[in-house]
Amino acid sequence: MSFFWDALESKLRTAWDDVAVCFDRCKDPFLTQKVLDSFTSTKTLCQSVPLQDTNSLTSPQPDEETINPNGYLSIVGSLNYLAVATHPDLSFAVGFLSQFAKSPTTRHWSAIQHVLGYIKAFGCRLLVIEPSVNREMKTWVRQ
Repeated sequence: MSFFWDALESKLRTAWDDVAVCFDRCKDPFLTQKVLDSFTSTKTLCQSVPLQDTNSLTSPQPDEETINPNGYLSIVGSLNYLAVATHPDLSFAVGFLSQFAKSPTTRHWSAIQHVLGYIKAFGCRLLVIEPSVNREMKTWVRQ
């Protein structure tokens, strides 16, 4: 094992920090709940990821109808504030969807509903990274 460790350290600059990952509750769930109350309904389905398929989300085609850009922008703005304040896991999804605020179509609205479903599913749970007491390194190799 020491051969592996030495080889690894010779090829990579490593800094070994002990961390543990756990989930915690928001200290102020008001903002998350306000977004959910304002923009979701009982029909909003819970989702496991913030944004699923970005390939289908392109600029609108000339024959596609633009649907309520002001409402779309309002939701994207609220989601952006939520991403900055309490949910950094939403940052990519909100940034990506904000590109289409000028002329959102049904595809873009579906993606917004997907993000809202993710928030509905996970609510005010935060990802917390804390120091760990266990300094054990585990690795797997093929023989």
